Amino acid sequence: MADCHHDQDEAAAPGRPVLSLEAEALFVIGVSRAWTAALRPDPAARDETPDWRQIFALASLPAEAATAYGSFMTLVMQSRRRPLDIRGCSCPQVGRDEEALLRIIGALQAGDLLAALDELDDWVLPGNRTPALRAAGAVAALFGTYDIAVPHQAAAPQPVPGRLLQ
Repeated sequence: MADCHHDQDEAAAPGRPVLSLEAEALFVIGVSRAWTAALRPDPAARDETPDWRQIFALASLPAEAATAYGSFMTLVMQSRRRPLDIRGCSCPQVGRDEEALLRIIGALQAGDLLAALDELDDWVLPGNRTPALRAAGAVAALFGTYDIAVPHQAAAPQPVPGRLLQ
């Protein structure tokens, strides 16, 4: 049985298949899932999940990249506005916030700070946007240095509450 964890959240819609991801995106999603699995209350899930730092090592990335990623995720988790839709390691679908993470890294690698900030604004409290953007920028830069290039993809347009287009 897949340890998706999104079945408990009615707002979490099914995402695209994990197997449709390019290798770079699959790495980012895999590391995210392993990082969050260590925080889950189920000891069996934690025991069955590889250490997220080992995934960096298997990808021949330096400890510096793992440290930057861990710092970014810790900052996000400590200052988040809401629970994030990062799925269990064996879930066959990509979660909403996993997609957002790919957009953040892709935007920063493309130099689109506003797009990355827009995504982060949905995740973190206002006082932590700038530190989160800096931390995400460090991760994106290190990933790019080691050929983990995530394509820049635009987010789906969101309606602006209280405004009508005429």
